[in-house]
Amino acid sequence: MLLLDEPTAGLDIKARAGILEVVRGLVADEGIGVLWATHLVDEIRDDDHVVVLHKGRVLATALPVPLLAQEAPIRSARRSRH
Repeated sequence: MLLLDEPTAGLDIKARAGILEVVRGLVADEGIGVLWATHLVDEIRDDDHVVVLHKGRVLATALPVPLLAQEAPIRSARRSRH
């Protein structure tokens, strides 16, 4: 299991792409599991399993497309932010 917390934060586009390529290669070639914490939704692929956390609670878990269609977990997190 590889745990990564905001591994591409502050990196330029080329460096971000390089890290994503290496990690996705490890998943495909070595079969390792990855827990990738990020706020950058463009790093998510349609076949990635997504878990939305807010203040230590799981608000939702799904593939990206159905999750974005729900909207409720994201709206809930925005309201409780203040």
